[in-house]
Order: sequence, then C-alpha cells, then structure tokens
Amino acid sequence: MSENQNKKSSTTGIKELIREKHPDAWLIESVSIQRELKVDGYGAFTQDKLFIYKLSPEKKLILINTLDWPEGKNGHVDHFAIKSHFTIDGINLTIANKGKDLQLFLEEQKKDSFAQKSRPFYRKILGFRSKKVWKMAVALFIYLLFIIPFVMGMVSGITDSTFISKEELQKKEQLLATAEQKVEKLRNQLADKDKELEYLEKKLNEKETELQKQEELKKQEELKKQEELKRKEEEALKEQEARSQEEQKQYTAQSTSQKEYYKNCTELRKVYPSGVSATHPAYASKHDRDKDGWACER
Repeated sequence: MSENQNKKSSTTGIKELIREKHPDAWLIESVSIQRELKVDGYGAFTQDKLFIYKLSPEKKLILINTLDWPEGKNGHVDHFAIKSHFTIDGINLTIANKGKDLQLFLEEQKKDSFAQKSRPFYRKILGFRSKKVWKMAVALFIYLLFIIPFVMGMVSGITDSTFISKEELQKKEQLLATAEQKVEKLRNQLADKDKELEYLEKKLNEKETELQKQEELKKQEELKKQEELKRKEEEALKEQEARSQEEQKQYTAQSTSQKEYYKNCTELRKVYPSGVSATHPAYASKHDRDKDGWACER
C-alpha cells in the first residue's frame, strides 16, 4: 500500500473513532492550537467545546488539548488556500479546509463578529499570501506558463484575421448576398401569408355576420309563430265562451218553455200527488210554504 493510501486510511480511521466518541460533534477536521497546522491532530467541534485528539501507535485516541468556546470577546481570522488561522481571546487556532464554516459557528457563539485580517490586493492571489519568496516565484512561474501561450494565441488569431484574401472576401460577400436573398424571400412569403390571413379573417367576419342575420330572422319568425299561436288560442277561447253563452241561453229558453204552471196545490196534486221538488218544471215557490225545496207535499 502506498504512503498516500496509508495516510488516507489513517485519517479515515481517526475520524471514525472521534465520531464514535463524540456523536454530537458538528465537525471533525484537522486542527491545532498553534500557528502551524499539525496533520496528526484532529478536533471534535461541539457546541460548547473543542476536543483535539491524536492517534497512538496502538490505534487508540489520545486527548492532547481542549478549548472552551468563549463568549463576547474579540477574535480575528485569516483565511488561506488550504487552512484558516483564528485568534480567539489570544489563543491561536489553525484548522484545515473548513475555516469559513468554523467562522460562521463562532460568530453565532460569540456576541462580537470576527474581524477578518486585511491584505493588499496582490496578497489575495494564490501563492502570494504567505509573503515567502520561493512560493511567490513558483506561483509567478506557473501563472506565466498559462498566460504567455494564451496571449500568443490571441495575438496570432488577431493577426490571421487581419489579412483576408480577395477570394475569401468575395466568398463572404456571396454568402452575405445569398443570405440577404433568402431573407427577402422569407419576407415576401410572410407578406403573402399576412394577406392570406387578412382575406380569411374577412371571410370569417362575413360568415359570422351572415349567421347572425339568419339567427335574427329565425328569432323573428319564431316570435311571429308564437304570436300567431297565441292569437288563435285567444280566438278559440272567445269562440268557446260565445258558444257556452249561446248554449246557456238556449238551455234557459228551453227550460222556460217547458215550465209547468198550476194555480194551486190542489190542481198540482191531481198530476203529482206527492208534490214536486225544486228542480221539477212544475215547482213554484208560492206552492212551497215552508221553503224546504218541496212544493205541495202532504
């Protein structure tokens, strides 16, 4: 197994052991309470405290330091490429990779925000942050390796594009003319389509107007039919009433013509010994003395 693989396996192992010991830790990362970062120290970051461990040859955790999170005091932070350095109440704390996460956590725990260390513009560039000459030289060399070919390629492209032959120019002009012809053709086609749409819209409007007229005529005819039907019903009703009145008159006349007259009950009893009811043609109110609807009863 290679050295990198052994190192990775060791890192994973110590983190797993710390996680078992501190299941409430929100972060487990390489950390040291000093300026330089030691890779064999790993911290368990909890809400109240920092526990720093290292791994013994027997693969057991050894507690090497602790730090209680202070409250309401000053602090500073300086972020580098692969680590961040904190000054917390005079205590130097260096963490790998997760410096900004730790800053957010500490700013929630402390009443005063951390002041971030300011640098000149050039020191914000990777390789120029530490002010070490050899690092800046290496970084400058690497940047030049990327920048010089890029600039040369740009200059070469500009130079090549400056000199265009007549043939290429003619080809481009022909392509441009062809494109303009196609555009003009499309424009004419669109104009024809617009005219066609206008014609269809006009026809549609005419059809709608015609349908509206037909609908109006149909409504008027239906209204006339209803009025005619109503008039006929009224005439039929009037005829029926007149017929009923005529029949009533005929019945009254007939009843009057069939009426029987008797001078007194003696004469009436000669024909009707038991008398007659009020509905009988021979009935007369003068013969019904007790007004019980029966005349000349015995």
